[in-house]
Amino acid sequence: MTRNINNDYPESLKSDISAKRVKWKEVRKIRLKAKKELENKGLSVQEIRKNKEYCRLKREQMLLSKYIKHLEKKYNRKLTVAGKR
Repeated sequence: MTRNINNDYPESLKSDISAKRVKWKEVRKIRLKAKKELENKGLSVQEIRKNKEYCRLKREQMLLSKYIKHLEKKYNRKLTVAGKR
């Protein structure tokens, strides 16, 4: 497996993190809009949670959150290692 050398630098990790945060915010905005529309239709909380589109958006947002956390850990490790040199 070949590694992308650019991903090892803190600057590229920082830009990846910010890009994922922008995507996370977009998904959140769409998910909250979908939730509001479902509430306006008179659906209960349980019915909203079982809605396929709402579930897909929630799952996508959770995956992005996890990915952001992993990137932040990697970024902080790179900064710590760079600071010790």
